[in-house]
Amino acid sequence: MKLGYLHRPSDDLEPEYDNVRRVRVAGPYVAYEHEYGDPNSASYRIQVRDLRTRRYRRDLPTGNLTDPSRLAHGDSGVGPATRIVMTPRSSVAWIVRNIYSPDVDYEVWKANDDKPMMLASGSDVDHRFLSIRRHQVRWRQGGRIHTSYIR
Repeated sequence: MKLGYLHRPSDDLEPEYDNVRRVRVAGPYVAYEHEYGDPNSASYRIQVRDLRTRRYRRDLPTGNLTDPSRLAHGDSGVGPATRIVMTPRSSVAWIVRNIYSPDVDYEVWKANDDKPMMLASGSDVDHRFLSIRRHQVRWRQGGRIHTSYIR
């Protein structure tokens, strides 16, 4: 099967950098972090594609930007993902390092139907631990395992 490009830059202008990282495959879907930008803006997105049709199932920012000056530059997402996991039904969860917040180092997110939801945040989130088991996304914060339902 010929897949072609996993992604395309979102602007007509060529970005100065354009990276695909943290690739995960589950069932007929592939999930990855797409990071691109130039000296004035940066975009960090979680994208899920159907390998059968090559269509996007999800295209989500890694987190919610709240700084109006960053939004004005066209930024998207709050930083790079450190972990991504996905179910065979294309629900996805990730941990992101928030590079814009001096107080919160890491955030845990999930998306079932293009509705991303932050599950946890803080400097005590273990950015190396994220898994899915029996429709439960699992992460470690403050030394304890936490869970949330995921399809």
